[in-house]
Amino acid sequence: MHLYLGRAKVSKGQEVTDFRFFIRSIIRHSDLITKEASFEYLQNEGERVLLESMDELEVAFHPLCQTGARIGLAEEIKAMFKVAWEDPEEPEKGFKYLYLTTEDYSKVSNLNSVRTVLIDDEGEPRYKITDIIGKDDGLGVENLRYAGLIAGETSQAYDEIVTISMVTCRTIVDSDRINRPIDFMPTKSPYDPRWMLAGRVNPANGNEWENGFFDRDSWSEIMAPWAKTVVTGRARLGGIPVGVIAVETRTVEVEMPADPANLDSEAKTLQQAGQVWYPDSSYKTSQAIKDFGREELPLIIFANWRGFSSGMKDMYDQIVKFGAYIVDSLREYKKPILVYLPPNAELRGGAWAVLDSLINPRYMESYADPEARAGVLEAEGIVEIKYREKDLVKTIHRLDPTTKEKLVLLASTSSLLEDSFIKKLLKPEDNLSVGQAKEMLRRWLVEDKGTTVDCPEVTLDAVVGLCQNLTSVNRGVVVRTLAQLQLNEEAGTTVNQG
Repeated sequence: MHLYLGRAKVSKGQEVTDFRFFIRSIIRHSDLITKEASFEYLQNEGERVLLESMDELEVAFHPLCQTGARIGLAEEIKAMFKVAWEDPEEPEKGFKYLYLTTEDYSKVSNLNSVRTVLIDDEGEPRYKITDIIGKDDGLGVENLRYAGLIAGETSQAYDEIVTISMVTCRTIVDSDRINRPIDFMPTKSPYDPRWMLAGRVNPANGNEWENGFFDRDSWSEIMAPWAKTVVTGRARLGGIPVGVIAVETRTVEVEMPADPANLDSEAKTLQQAGQVWYPDSSYKTSQAIKDFGREELPLIIFANWRGFSSGMKDMYDQIVKFGAYIVDSLREYKKPILVYLPPNAELRGGAWAVLDSLINPRYMESYADPEARAGVLEAEGIVEIKYREKDLVKTIHRLDPTTKEKLVLLASTSSLLEDSFIKKLLKPEDNLSVGQAKEMLRRWLVEDKGTTVDCPEVTLDAVVGLCQNLTSVNRGVVVRTLAQLQLNEEAGTTVNQG
């Protein structure tokens, strides 16, 4: 049953005395087999009055249970048309046209249900069918036209009044105190965000309840089966009704059914990572914000997004557009919006951009738990892009002077090793100069590390490799040098302590 009910709009402070109820149509069979379950065009004056009166309502509620726009057949033609085959002996070759005999045509000619052309074929007159209209209205595209009319009026009502559409089966595709403790603590590892919102039974003690953020038993999730990486719903906080948007931290599966009209299509199961906005979840977020705005509810967003998905398929699925929808929805919001980063939450890059309070400074405020983190990129990403190996080495030298001193002394021992290696390089290559040999050795030791003067960065592996090829006498020099370095460090430490 499509039932619209509500109360008339009145000035603030006045008592509402005018309640309106409209019945659009009645579904007599819940199994959706009969035609009453489909969407038909306006049949009576009552429905036209309904559409014109919807702007007078303050609330509209209409449960939906329909199979789509109605498709009908001209039953009177269905029972009498005939087929002109290409080859009557081999029907599999196809047909030329459909027709009515003279007798049959006389039965329906006055109904204006069919258009024909009189021809003579195979030795008899035939009424070749060109158009089938049907004696009854509402058999074809007119239902789509009126479905569009209803959609347009409903869309307008959606902007002007609170409109709730509840799909009971399927439909056309087109006060407690606020300062109470919160027992559930979000973790860094994936968890069910509903525990944070609604609470849960203590897993260690079945007789104990862990309070969530909102009043107990007040959480009501909406659009749960769709775009599961975002959780939306309504709840009460200290008795105050609010809209809620939270983030699924776990990986979810998306079932992609096969297309019955395409024999080559196959059902697929896709994985979607938690804490990421995908095209479907971005649109779900914007839609939920719009719905809560029409209901004039305060909005609480539990921000824990690492960003937007950015794969090629996501770009083709219009992730950018749906992300922009979130901004549009927040900008138009006329009630308080609280963006809250719960414990161990993350808010990165583009996810921050679409939730920044400057989007709607009058109504938006942002809060964060001390254990939450936010930034342009995650720490690993920042290091990879802006803190490369050279910078790391320089930082090590700056923060640990002993490291630099060791490297300076190791570099000084290279003069002892250099002569030995140059001789080895020159021995098989008579045409190699001493300068070329030194350059080769220098590249081996400090390749991509800068000069030995500015930053001597001979790695331990390189020194070990050199020592393995030294004579016993030269290795002894290296060992004595390192031992002296260690004694100098110990002596310096003793002096400082004294």
